[in-house]
Amino acid sequence: MSNFFLVKLFAADAGRALSSAEPQAAFAELARRCPVHRAPDGAVVVTRLEDVTAVTRRPDVRGPGALGPSMMAERPLPPLDVDGAEYAHYRRLLNPLFSASKVAELAPVVHELANALLDDFIAAGTADVQAAFCQPLSTRFFLRLMGLPSGDLDYFIRFKDIILGHDPTLGLSVPERMARQRAASQEFYRYLDRFLDERAARGDAGAGLLGRLAAAEIEGQRLSRENILDITYVLVLAGLDTVAASLSSMLVRLARDPALRRQLIARPELWRPAIDELLRVESPVQFGVRVPTTDLQIAGETVPAGTAVYVCWSSANLDAAHFDDPLAVDIARQPNPHVAFGSGFHKCLGLHLARMEIRAALEALHRRIPDYTLEGEPAYHGMPRTPSKVMLRWR
Repeated sequence: MSNFFLVKLFAADAGRALSSAEPQAAFAELARRCPVHRAPDGAVVVTRLEDVTAVTRRPDVRGPGALGPSMMAERPLPPLDVDGAEYAHYRRLLNPLFSASKVAELAPVVHELANALLDDFIAAGTADVQAAFCQPLSTRFFLRLMGLPSGDLDYFIRFKDIILGHDPTLGLSVPERMARQRAASQEFYRYLDRFLDERAARGDAGAGLLGRLAAAEIEGQRLSRENILDITYVLVLAGLDTVAASLSSMLVRLARDPALRRQLIARPELWRPAIDELLRVESPVQFGVRVPTTDLQIAGETVPAGTAVYVCWSSANLDAAHFDDPLAVDIARQPNPHVAFGSGFHKCLGLHLARMEIRAALEALHRRIPDYTLEGEPAYHGMPRTPSKVMLRWR
């Protein structure tokens, strides 16, 4: 879902929030005064935590695939775009690959990649860490995780940016942008198909998650080539962008709060609650979409079956009814029932992976650059919400 459609759907307040460096007050206000917003085209936006979680936990509410394949894909992308028993089958297959214990083993890989990137620019004393650290780190790590060629890093970043409507598509009309996205999607399917053909021709079972997907079974049946292509499509897009966006936003926040930064460096055990709290406040993925199959009652209003319901993770995470002083960053906040990873059915498959990767990256950077300042005001764009440039300076 592009910024164009969100602004049209959610009117002036959301338009300001999506491009603002500090949208939190706008989203908190939406949760306070507008629990259910009805757009002119009939769609509905739900803004409060209680209603967001209620909608996403109902088995009679379908996920994003009810509106067609996500992210310009050729077909519905499992598990994102499927529901019911089919969704449960795919999650049973994929959940063990992304368990907390499994991804914890990968922290040394993130440290290794992070330190290699830091070696390239640390002596300069300044860098755009979004471009020099956050984006290449998440991309290199995920390509290694998947077993895809690291030499094609630039291609994957370009593909991700086009599909998600980032820099390469800015300034284009909506039809032009969608045409470019469709072309990029089709090329990615061809790229991945060629890669799997070449590996099969070598008799290579393959490393990483791609190799595991090729060997995986659902109820005694192997995944088809089409299944593997579609699962890889959604994993690549999710893995390349959300962590980079989260890391960049967190570094902006930590640059502006040196006291919090010093506390986390002195007490590394606080990184876990701090990351969850920063995810709550920053909420890089602002919205999700659901479609009820029966009429729903939401905040006293009837939402007819078949309505596109946009659940606003950002406003839910700043709902004063559930978070005391919601605009404050409080790393001692307990409980912290944030929905930065979504909620209910279709909650993020890679949440343990994201937490591990963010923590390992922040630990590596702050071990070598503990004291830094932010130069200029970052401009934000897209969903996930990402600062386009994060210029840090250090001694």
